[in-house]
Amino acid sequence: MFRGWERAVRGAFPMRPDCEKLCAMRETGPIRQSPEPDALDSSSVPTRGDAVLDLEHLARQCLDDADLETELLHAFRTQSTTLAAHIADGDDLLSPTKADIAHRLRGSALAVGAFPVARAAEAVERAKKLVEMSQAIAKLREAVSQAAAEIDRMQTQRPE
Repeated sequence: MFRGWERAVRGAFPMRPDCEKLCAMRETGPIRQSPEPDALDSSSVPTRGDAVLDLEHLARQCLDDADLETELLHAFRTQSTTLAAHIADGDDLLSPTKADIAHRLRGSALAVGAFPVARAAEAVERAKKLVEMSQAIAKLREAVSQAAAEIDRMQTQRPE
């Protein structure tokens, strides 16, 4: 219905080349489709050395706003320890709820650059057997405690 109108506007107001490409992609179909959860490989979480936190990633996410970085790290520390405790608690280790909580934790970890936590949470999401799940939960708790310790260390070193 509006195709003719869009073309007329494009002719009157030329778009930047990158906008043209996005408009063409929108007209031909979805820009990107998410893979199925089983189709993800273990490389879906970036690896950046052995660092507990990728501070360059966090700075990019926060547009180099140090106060926002501090606020996000504090929120992540609180949330990650709470969610890791929820995952470790309970009798049914293979509960779908644990995978949902791990998925939430993984997303938060990716946002702040806590890639070891994200990899450990992904392992909890993928665990299918009781032994795999208990090992994945132990690794997750260790990764979360290391991230929390690093955040605490950074906050004590930060000048007020």
